[in-house]
Amino acid sequence: MTRLAVTLGLLAALLLPGAAQALEPMPPAGTTVYGKVTVLKDKRAGFFEDVRKVSREVTFIRDGTERPATPEMTVYEGDAIRVAQGACVIETPAGWRVEIAERSQVRLERSVIQRLGEVFYQVSGAFSVTVDDVELLVEGTGFKVTRDVPGNGELIVAEGGVRYRIPSIPGEKVKAGHAFEFTQTEAGDLRTLEGGELQELRAWRAERFEPSVVAGLRRNRAMIRIEGGLAFFDGLQSWGRGGVAARVRAYGPLWIGGGLGVMVRRGADVPTSPVLMALPIHLGARFIADLPRSFFIGGGIDFTMIVGERCSNVQDCERVTNVEPGGRLAADVGLLLSKRVGFDLEFSGGVSRFRLPSAAPGDPPTAIIVPQLHLSLGLFIRL
Repeated sequence: MTRLAVTLGLLAALLLPGAAQALEPMPPAGTTVYGKVTVLKDKRAGFFEDVRKVSREVTFIRDGTERPATPEMTVYEGDAIRVAQGACVIETPAGWRVEIAERSQVRLERSVIQRLGEVFYQVSGAFSVTVDDVELLVEGTGFKVTRDVPGNGELIVAEGGVRYRIPSIPGEKVKAGHAFEFTQTEAGDLRTLEGGELQELRAWRAERFEPSVVAGLRRNRAMIRIEGGLAFFDGLQSWGRGGVAARVRAYGPLWIGGGLGVMVRRGADVPTSPVLMALPIHLGARFIADLPRSFFIGGGIDFTMIVGERCSNVQDCERVTNVEPGGRLAADVGLLLSKRVGFDLEFSGGVSRFRLPSAAPGDPPTAIIVPQLHLSLGLFIRL
């Protein structure tokens, strides 16, 4: 019976790993609750994504055993948090926040022990952080501590004030808007933060620790893009171009989409058609990466088709419908204007098949490969 129970337990662990990992061992009786995990993210394909069930990048250590963290889990005094490629926010019942960035480790005690990495602390009462022999004493403030393996680091105070204690060195208070570097035996010179540094700190926090803030295209699942611009085709003659496209985010920075447009130019070289029109169709993929200050860059590849009419022969220029396949590479840069609207500038170039009119009716056309270039300004709606 014992063997059967063990076997069934092993099978359950293999078949239901997520459920097995999600079990949280209880601490010893009487252990004080420190807080709750309110934000939990794993970094996938370069972007921080909210964890829905079990984290692959954030773990907690309790009773000497390391286990994966889960959203909304309760943490206790004495727990250690390790973050690899991810981010985690612990919020206490008093509303304090301990925001732990990637490649960081902390131990949750009455005085938080920061063993490695970058952590932002937002507190409203008496609080302290220990970095080996260095102690940071706080009263109602927001500050960031960076610490490497030997125990060297940097303190950046965004709000309030922090007093530091280093053995054999008189402690001083660091006010908001200032920073200094430290070792276990020395304190560096105090410096004033520039405006750009505070903005970078806010952006750094928003990317990692705000679950509901739309900060970049990674939080959108689809978009509709309306474009207008120029196209160069058929001997690199210029065409006016407009169209609409739709994209769906497949995973991380990868988007899949397609679109339909219209190209128009004067037909001075075609007596029977004063205005020439063609319909460009494309289907392809884009990799889009967010940049600071709401900018982004992207690139990808498209399969294209250009549908239009052409002269079947040079004698009577009988018009026939034609479909010309091709491919192109694209690069774009853009700016997010709001949570729902943005614009971008895209340049793409490639090749396409083009069939020349035959010398006489009934003769087969000659197919050649010609370049195609496109420049467009797009306005898109984020869904």
